[in-house]
Amino acid sequence: MVDESQEHKTFYQLVNIFNSCFQTYTPENDISNDLRILSYIEDMKNSRWKNPIYITYKNGEVIDGIHRGIAYLKCINDGISPEILPDIFLEE
Repeated sequence: MVDESQEHKTFYQLVNIFNSCFQTYTPENDISNDLRILSYIEDMKNSRWKNPIYITYKNGEVIDGIHRGIAYLKCINDGISPEILPDIFLEE
């Protein structure tokens, strides 16, 4: 994400960072490929995301699935029914 601090973030904080910064992203300055969150959101909202979402963590830190998790939470925040969203799993 755009926030360059070395502090660990919660998903809530990451969603807020994304919300405050994504309009300024361009493909050239999006070094973390955060813009893919927008296509993930559209796929989830329109039932095009068919597979479950896996969030992988180790020692309490997410190591894979951050962008998918942010997209999922943004859908929930936008009022999308969990019934049409993909299943989400945490795995260690």
